[in-house]
Amino acid sequence: MKTLSRRSFLQASAGLCLAPQIVPARLLGANSPSHQIAVGFIGTGDHGTGWNLRRYLDHRDARVVMVCDVDRARARRAKQIVDEQYLNQDCALTKDFREVLARPDIDAVMISTPDHWHTLISVLALRAGKDVQCEKPTLTIDEGKLLMATVRKHRRVFQTSTEDRSIPVYHRMAELVRNGRIGKLERIEVILPKQPTGPGDPTPQPVPPDLDWEMWLGPAPYAPYTKDRVHFNFRWIWDYSGGIICDWGTHLFDTAQWANDTERSGPNETRLDTNPAGEHRDFLDCVKSRKDPYFPVDIGHRVSTVCHLANIALRLGRRLKWDPQAEGFVNDAAADAMRSRPLRSPWSYGEV
Repeated sequence: MKTLSRRSFLQASAGLCLAPQIVPARLLGANSPSHQIAVGFIGTGDHGTGWNLRRYLDHRDARVVMVCDVDRARARRAKQIVDEQYLNQDCALTKDFREVLARPDIDAVMISTPDHWHTLISVLALRAGKDVQCEKPTLTIDEGKLLMATVRKHRRVFQTSTEDRSIPVYHRMAELVRNGRIGKLERIEVILPKQPTGPGDPTPQPVPPDLDWEMWLGPAPYAPYTKDRVHFNFRWIWDYSGGIICDWGTHLFDTAQWANDTERSGPNETRLDTNPAGEHRDFLDCVKSRKDPYFPVDIGHRVSTVCHLANIALRLGRRLKWDPQAEGFVNDAAADAMRSRPLRSPWSYGEV
């Protein structure tokens, strides 16, 4: 190995210093890697990739660094989408959401799982110091209360994920009604589509090699695998969802509550908060500002509660009286017992 003299070193260094210094624009400014919001994706099904992931990839101040799905075929597809966008192979992949939460470099998570996982993963993510955007709805009333308390305790940003509040026609409609432009509001009627029948063929079937069925079930009651219980069809099965009332109702009930000024207390005349750029842009802006998004956790909880109340009334087959301040049923132990559902072992919320 030849010895490099001090003079030779200085001459070589001088030559380097005189060479043009070209730095890619992406490494500078507000959208440089050091300033981007690192996001982990938990749940990469049709809506998780076709809507949520695609929207995040449109925003230069966010960078998707990890994808997670218990169906590894779906996770691989999501990783491919991310890597093609960034022209590299850097996006990490896992089937266990806990690996996403354990990464200290991830700032926020986008949760697009079936409903029975929404609150549990959100709560664990908030405790891990992540800001959270999570698909609606919660699974039970009491889960929503826990989620709201956890967001406030840990002072994180939480976006209830629906696009409706950013759609101009819904925003305009709610403002017109709330400000009395249609006259006195006498009645609100929400009409939902008829629920599809499910769960289809209940015959137990072999679990596909790419699917971790035990992890897909998670806190839900055990059931043998059948293709008609997973992915899109989970919406119509009570173990994993609240049916059409929660799936569609969360959208429509929210617009009704927004217009009726019953989402939470507020002034008599208002200009309703929205973000025409959409739910994902709104969330990213709030991660930076530390303000509540346009669909914060408490409003998300309240609209999910409307859905759960409807389901409980239907399952009991009678009218119910609800105290919105105490968040409990009036002299109705049977209905109160339906405000929550047990989690299957070993899953739990741990110390609240």
